[in-house]
Amino acid sequence: MPSSKQYYIRLRRVLRKYPFLYQYKGKGKFLRSGSYLYPKYLVLAARLGGLGPFPWKGIKVPGRHPAQPEPSPMEEIEEKVDDMLLTIQQELETSITELMEVARYNIFPALREIVEQSARA
Repeated sequence: MPSSKQYYIRLRRVLRKYPFLYQYKGKGKFLRSGSYLYPKYLVLAARLGGLGPFPWKGIKVPGRHPAQPEPSPMEEIEEKVDDMLLTIQQELETSITELMEVARYNIFPALREIVEQSARA
């Protein structure tokens, strides 16, 4: 893990590369990273630069442990939708397999009749 100074230098390089991140600098603009709050523009820069966790501590946030994050409502909805899509996909695959079996038994006799009728004519 880089030292605090090296991390800060890398963070500044990312901020020079992505200057639009400075719009998130200011009073009241913080993001959670682990169980601490850090300035939002620094958290976004660290994520964009793939720098990993901060080597210094931010503002301690009381509440849940970072290893057990509370799922957001959107994440819960996405999980439900994914489950529903998987169920629908499995049902469709089963239905298609059943239809293919039915079609196999129904098509061959029909084809046999057509061939016999054309042979008679």
